[in-house]
Amino acid sequence: MREETPNSLEEIVNYNNYYEFTTNKERVAVLSENFKTSPWDIEVSGLVNKPGRFSVDELIKKFQPEERIYRLRCVEAWSMVIPWMGFPLSKLLADIEPVSAAKYVRFEQFLILKKCRVKNNLLTLGHTRKAYGSMKQ
Repeated sequence: MREETPNSLEEIVNYNNYYEFTTNKERVAVLSENFKTSPWDIEVSGLVNKPGRFSVDELIKKFQPEERIYRLRCVEAWSMVIPWMGFPLSKLLADIEPVSAAKYVRFEQFLILKKCRVKNNLLTLGHTRKAYGSMKQ
């Protein structure tokens, strides 16, 4: 397997798909410049034995972050090689103990218009964006 050279930091941070800020990929960095990502909490609920609310700082302390290199390819015909730092979702899932009836993981995020400064966007206050992923490997 050949090793790929990551894109430059300039390329990575100035070309983003964060529609909470804008649909213009080159404007996201400017509009999100003062966005606070800490403190930030994650709530786990549903079909799990250990539901709870965790700060991102708690999760980082509990699950040692790993560095990986990913090639991201988009249907919009762009790709980048990007260093990623985080922990596998499987570690959190093992910790919260999903019950045997659980089949999917649902990610839910609330849009915060004042913090994201969305203008002329189709998303409106109170709407929730959801993403689903299977727990099967």
